[in-house]
Amino acid sequence: MKSPNDPFTLWVASGIIAVLVRDTYSFLAKQIGFAKIYIWNVGASLLVDVPDIGTFWGTVLGVIVDLSVAGVFGVIMGLLLEWRGRNSYVLKGWGVGITAWLFFYGILYHNLPHTIAYAPSDPLSNISTFIGHSIFGITMAVVYVDYFYKKYIGVNEKNTDMKNGPVNAPDPQVVVLEVENRGPSLWKRATEKCVKTIKPKKIKP
Repeated sequence: MKSPNDPFTLWVASGIIAVLVRDTYSFLAKQIGFAKIYIWNVGASLLVDVPDIGTFWGTVLGVIVDLSVAGVFGVIMGLLLEWRGRNSYVLKGWGVGITAWLFFYGILYHNLPHTIAYAPSDPLSNISTFIGHSIFGITMAVVYVDYFYKKYIGVNEKNTDMKNGPVNAPDPQVVVLEVENRGPSLWKRATEKCVKTIKPKKIKP
């Protein structure tokens, strides 16, 4: 079983959490009339006929497709952050979400023979899916960087650095002082010589 510290597992989990947030938005958008379809119906339409999209099993298939695609884009987001760093991670996550909206929903979904009849063509629904995919990408990056990375990966890296010392730190330098034994100083030798040559005077009784 994969460890929680494994980045791949955390990337997939970030994508799944983000798609659940996006689907919650899609549900609310459909309820208030901001969109004509639930966004998980897009995934269902890839596998079933139009009459079965809104059924129970059609919805189950749509959610499974949603979760699977979310896991894939979670890995894409993670690889992007590994490649380019975690700076501006919100912008990078949003870019991944917009890529999913443009290519998967915009180009693929609206041009497949099996789904083109069901794909919404009204501007409002497509704007709603744009917002939903933006929420998906941003949430995915925030969940990974601000929660998973800090809790699992960043803490372990910090503990490792504290145990092993600073990363890439230079080796401690040892300074060896060599002291040359020069013997007694000139002044000391001169005073010793004078002391030896001066004889004390005899004191008469």
